[in-house]
Amino acid sequence: MAVIICADNDQATRNFYHITLSQSDYETTIAGTAAELDEALKQHWPNLVIVNTNFAGREINKLIGYLTNTQTKLRPIVIVVSDDQNQEKILNCISSGADDYLTKPFTAFDLITKISVALKKVQSQAVEEHSEPSILRQSRYKIIAHIGDGTYGSVYRAVDQETSSQDEVALKIFNSSAYEGLASSLNTFFLREAYAMSTMDHTNLVKCIDFGKADGTFFLVMEFAEGDTLHDMVCEKGPLEEPALAQIGFQLAGMLKYLGSHNVVHRDIKPGNIIISECGDPKVADFGLTKQKDDMSLTLRHSRFMGTPNFVAPEQIKGQRNVDVRCDVYSLGTTLYFSGTGKLPFASTSALKTLQTNLKEPLTPMDEINSNISAEFAQLISRMTEKEKEERIGPTELEEQFAVFCD
Repeated sequence: MAVIICADNDQATRNFYHITLSQSDYETTIAGTAAELDEALKQHWPNLVIVNTNFAGREINKLIGYLTNTQTKLRPIVIVVSDDQNQEKILNCISSGADDYLTKPFTAFDLITKISVALKKVQSQAVEEHSEPSILRQSRYKIIAHIGDGTYGSVYRAVDQETSSQDEVALKIFNSSAYEGLASSLNTFFLREAYAMSTMDHTNLVKCIDFGKADGTFFLVMEFAEGDTLHDMVCEKGPLEEPALAQIGFQLAGMLKYLGSHNVVHRDIKPGNIIISECGDPKVADFGLTKQKDDMSLTLRHSRFMGTPNFVAPEQIKGQRNVDVRCDVYSLGTTLYFSGTGKLPFASTSALKTLQTNLKEPLTPMDEINSNISAEFAQLISRMTEKEKEERIGPTELEEQFAVFCD
């Protein structure tokens, strides 16, 4: 049975939802407050959420981000409802991840039609995400659950059946269809990630255990890291406090120093690639864009940008060949900025506009957005996110500076 949550401040709208959906086969919860919505999400994770853009007590874009970027649950469809037909707000919601919208007033037919289309999409997602990749049907790795999807593959929680203790691992299956236009470089791309990860051994890096190719499909086996991503953590609980930010920054600055000593650049440091353990320690995963410092391959390939627009360094956007660990310093800075403010850096209405803003505009100082952040900490983040890499703080000094905030 499909689970639907409807959230609206207006009593008449909530009554309309109740009357329209009471005779349906859906399990429906109707929320009028943020507390009711939070409780509904805890009780039954939804297949569909219908939420007012002005829903009291929850910032709509943050709520959409939490719902649509979860890596531990099946992503629900999100339909936003506008009271005033504010096109800019609707577009911002769609940009944040909402799937569809309704504008008031709407009829019961409008509502049921939107729900029917949305649930068909949910059903197709479930079939796709729970279909076991063919290469694993006779493999040593048994899939337990689907964790999430990235641009270049899907990640599963699995058991290594050849170990006596049946160790749990994270299994990444590379999706060849995602490499449209890049087929000739797929082998190089995969081997880059596998080799880079297999040679790295640092407490703040997810360890590579095994890699290979079966039935023409690449796979990568990694240490399974327990915890939530930094992205999900911030979306669910709000911005982190300065001591927690400093501790994460200190540990990851040490990790970047380690990568730099091996001439390795990650190139995709972002909140979704950082897993936070129960005790607050970060681990960086997903080396899909990793390169050796002397690898002259371009960041831009066949006009396809490789990176994450809100967090990527300007030199990567420009496609410069000689990127080094300083681009990871920049991405760590934007990651900590998001984690301390709850605001996506350089957010805009499209990926292209985000890249353009990233190239040209400085970030608003963190302490101007979150008054609990000190001016000194905000200044350190500003040094990490200088547009010119020559002006950016290096990982050794960065580790030392974060240590001061950890004392």
